[in-house]
Amino acid sequence: MIAEMFISMLLLFALSAMTINNIYHYNEPIGFDYANVWVLEMDFRGGQKDVAYKKQLIELLTSNIKSIPEVLEISNSSSCLPYSQGARMTTLYYKDKRIGNSNFINTDFHYAHALNLKVSEGRWYSVEDIGKKEIPIVINGKLKNVLFGDGSAIGEVIHSGMYKVVGLVDNYKIKGEFSKKSLVFFRMMKPDEFQNMLLVKTESGAGLAFEEQLTTVATSTAKEWTIKVSKLTEHRATSFKITWVPIIIFSSICGFLIINIIFGLFGILLYNINSRKPEIGLRRSVGATTGKIHQQFMGEMLMLTTLGIIPGVIVAVQFPLLKAFEIEPEIFLLAILGSTVVIYLLVLISSFIPSRYAAKTEPAVALHEK
Repeated sequence: MIAEMFISMLLLFALSAMTINNIYHYNEPIGFDYANVWVLEMDFRGGQKDVAYKKQLIELLTSNIKSIPEVLEISNSSSCLPYSQGARMTTLYYKDKRIGNSNFINTDFHYAHALNLKVSEGRWYSVEDIGKKEIPIVINGKLKNVLFGDGSAIGEVIHSGMYKVVGLVDNYKIKGEFSKKSLVFFRMMKPDEFQNMLLVKTESGAGLAFEEQLTTVATSTAKEWTIKVSKLTEHRATSFKITWVPIIIFSSICGFLIINIIFGLFGILLYNINSRKPEIGLRRSVGATTGKIHQQFMGEMLMLTTLGIIPGVIVAVQFPLLKAFEIEPEIFLLAILGSTVVIYLLVLISSFIPSRYAAKTEPAVALHEK
């Protein structure tokens, strides 16, 4: 039984940590609007033309899409879209600081408008930045705090003079609602640069008819390329599935195992009570009340449960101490507390009926069986 409690503790702890972590991060602002945004993914391998031709074709494609009445904005960017599971990372340098795992996204001047990014300080880069010595970048709040602390980031030059910070967006969670805040900066594309992704911001209500028109315009303009049209809400739904489906599967397995353990405890306690009827009868005959008998068996179950939970807690506490899985320590502590409370409740429920049965045993009947 102690071993079963130990296993149950670890299973519930893992499930609780994953669930609480997702809920915790879901309540944080993501920093962009995903509604009414369409995504065009362009595969250039179908055409063998040179770079200048591909850039010219993207400009023509952008112009043709802008002519559709429902389109409000269009932006060319790298494939690191919101809700994408992949990322492009680099290491940034600033004075004596070396910041690894910084996500960077190459974009044009229209990206902020397409996703409704809120620039809290400074500005988004524009055509006025073309030709300047440093490449203008916009950073998110977490990267700003790591690089500059409480100081201002606007106008600072980083990475050995390569980048100049011109703007700040407080929040931008590239992997969506359930991800933790990451280090992100947006880099202005050079005039001769282009990427394989177009974001199309539309009026609300653009549906199937618009999708068909967008697909027709795109495929007729760039006949040599393979173009996939989707909505950013579809990428969001896929991200949600990737996040929750493993948790649902794991919770189903945990639930099945724990239910079997609880039924096993129920059977063990009933067997224990039946084998100890003489003891129960003797206690009743010397004045023990039904409440005392009930408390005895409930207390024994709780004591055994505690002996199984203690090593489970010791193992679980190692995760926040080792800073495992990049999960905040308070989430681990909540998971330990929650799983402990759930196990005690389940044990109390499973032991209530057998303990009540023991308490109602008549002394004469119990002593007669001896």
